[in-house]
Amino acid sequence: MTQHRTQTRQHEPATYSLWQMTAYALKLGAVGFGGPVALVGYMHRDLVEDRGWLTQDDYDEGFALAQLSPGPLAAQLAIYLGYCHYGQLGAALVGVAFALPSFVIVLAFSIGYVAAGGTPWLQAIFYTVGACIIGIIARSAEKLTRKIVGRDLLLWAIWSVLAVTTFVTERESIPLIVLAGVVTWLVKAPPGLVRRLTPGGGAAVLPLLASGAPVTLAATPGPVSGSLLLDIALFFGKAGAFVFGSGLAIVPFLFGGVVQELQWLTEQQFLDAVTVALITPGPVVITTAFIGFLVAGYAGATVAALATFLPCYLFTVIPAPYMRRYGRVPSIYAAVQGVTAAATGAIGGAVLVLGRRSVYGLTTALVAAGTYLLLWKGLGGRHLPEPVIVLFARRAWPCPVPPHHAVRPPPLPKPAAARADPAIRPSAFVFRAVTVDTPAGPILRHVDAEVPDAGVTVVAGPSGAGKSTLLRLCNRLEVPTQGQVWYRNRDVADQDPLALRREVGMVFQRPVLFAGTVADNLLVAAPDASDDELAAILERVALAPRMLDRAAATLSGGEAQRMSLARALITGPRVLLADEPTAALDARPRLAFERLARSLADNGLTVVWVTHDLDQLRRLADHVLVLVEGRCVHTGSADTLATVGGEARMFLAGSEDGGRDAR
Repeated sequence: MTQHRTQTRQHEPATYSLWQMTAYALKLGAVGFGGPVALVGYMHRDLVEDRGWLTQDDYDEGFALAQLSPGPLAAQLAIYLGYCHYGQLGAALVGVAFALPSFVIVLAFSIGYVAAGGTPWLQAIFYTVGACIIGIIARSAEKLTRKIVGRDLLLWAIWSVLAVTTFVTERESIPLIVLAGVVTWLVKAPPGLVRRLTPGGGAAVLPLLASGAPVTLAATPGPVSGSLLLDIALFFGKAGAFVFGSGLAIVPFLFGGVVQELQWLTEQQFLDAVTVALITPGPVVITTAFIGFLVAGYAGATVAALATFLPCYLFTVIPAPYMRRYGRVPSIYAAVQGVTAAATGAIGGAVLVLGRRSVYGLTTALVAAGTYLLLWKGLGGRHLPEPVIVLFARRAWPCPVPPHHAVRPPPLPKPAAARADPAIRPSAFVFRAVTVDTPAGPILRHVDAEVPDAGVTVVAGPSGAGKSTLLRLCNRLEVPTQGQVWYRNRDVADQDPLALRREVGMVFQRPVLFAGTVADNLLVAAPDASDDELAAILERVALAPRMLDRAAATLSGGEAQRMSLARALITGPRVLLADEPTAALDARPRLAFERLARSLADNGLTVVWVTHDLDQLRRLADHVLVLVEGRCVHTGSADTLATVGGEARMFLAGSEDGGRDAR
């Protein structure tokens, strides 16, 4: 039996210092545009070809390890190249230096996005620069493919299969990447048994490649932790630990998690997050920091970034010694070739997926094509740096708002200090000596209160306190036995009920579903709405427009409640009444619905929200109205909660008398 000896390759002494390599990584993280495909190309050009700090073997081993291990490709390659001569310290310093500049830049961009997410100048940036970035990564993907695949027909076949499957499914197939390594091993360095049993040698196993069906990692994270930051850490840690190939390959995984499963972002907000990562230097996977900031501010951004990058560091430095020792064993070398070709094909497919979302219309097509040609041919025979091309694309096309940004979902919640102060705005509703009697006894007793015409007013209290009744008085679903209810300085008794209910929309505790599709349900409220208007209102509540044709009966609880909200919003109300809308929802869709309500309020819609959940009260309220046994025992801004007394204090403390059972 033929046995291969372990082939340990020794590195030549370093011709550069650790600080030189760290400074290079810092610069690359600050000015390296184009995502993982471009970044790995820059590293090869700068460190192998131009400076000669590392050999081609060093680079190939690092690239193969980055492909074999889960996590962002460019970051892992940078960490490995730092490890080559300076071990774990070099890996750590280079990794931090590589990620830190892009983290700071993306964090600054996140703050601007939240503050001005709907302004035309920001949309114009997404319009032209996003297309320019597609041209950059397309050119980088082509160069990387030519280098990795060369003229090897087997590797080209592997590349093609992964490119097509990634493009069609919009996901990378881990089983196919692994299978590519096995097939290449069996074809190029088959063990003796395979050579003896297969007349065609290792080539007889080629049909195996066609049998691999795309199977993707589930984006569903583990159980809810009860802490948003812990949920962020678990989800992005899973993304960093289980997504293979490149930072681009993480995009489908993140989409399935933060949009479809966790509902932290709308689809359009997620696409903007990817674009931000593409138009800023450094690794594309830094989009996780942007998403983390939108979900939980500075802490969310920091936790998301750390959770994403820590696994890739560990998956690089732990197996690195073994890659040196066994990397040139023929069977392992062949398998690495197959895995590398497959992952490069997945990158090519990911470029097409992103291009489909960023290139639309003649202008963006010209920007993308022009960028590709400038990188290919240069300008007057001179190579143009990528940042110069990005800047030119931004200044040369002061484009109008692009089609897919014409109707944007509401901007994300603003910091609490930036929210409008309801105390200085006129009242939406005024209750004067309102009493509601029933044969079983009074539900409301001489209620005097006001609801500000801004922000979120939370009507809280134990079960049976009259909260829902108070809400139903606002749009004449009920009428008071005594007293008056005024809406915008007019007695609701004098207003047309149908017109009032169009201006004062309502979402109930359990969604009301009509027979038919989601579109049919929306048309109940707005019979003349166009398809574009229906699609736009779904995007506003973080539902994909493709759901219009879906049967309403098949919606999940969270989706059904969002559809009910869309039905309430399609009439263009000035006020939204929400009667415990999240009581029947699990934790994740409940938090997502709260964020959506917060976003609507920050964009000018007055929200009146009923709850008996004290935690929800503290998360949402700008103004509070507390009912106990039908009486208003406290009203004021959320800041006054710490100083309340009497029955309101008992309820807020969760005492038995104040209604602990209401929770």
